[in-house]
Amino acid sequence: MVKLPMVVVDLQRFASSGAVVHHPVGPDGVLATIEGRASMVLMELADGGVVGRHPTTDVQILMVASGRVVVSGGDGACVELSAGQAVEFAAGELHETRALEASVLAVLEKR
Repeated sequence: MVKLPMVVVDLQRFASSGAVVHHPVGPDGVLATIEGRASMVLMELADGGVVGRHPTTDVQILMVASGRVVVSGGDGACVELSAGQAVEFAAGELHETRALEASVLAVLEKR
């Protein structure tokens, strides 16, 4: 077992605001989220925070650990999610996430 340090990044891409991403860093100093068959990050969204519309890199599962968010997928339809709920986006699918209150999300990408 190896305890991994975390790097905290204020997400500025995709016209995002109020979004902070926690990336694990491997023993070699490289972001662990860019290696292997899957990656996972923890994201914090401030009340009213948004991760702007952008395409997924791979299949993506967004899980709400706490709070409430509204997500929209490729068809533009919106779905409200709360703690314990999740959605899956197809590879390349445009999507956006908006926080209805301060929220913590786990984002898993499957390669």
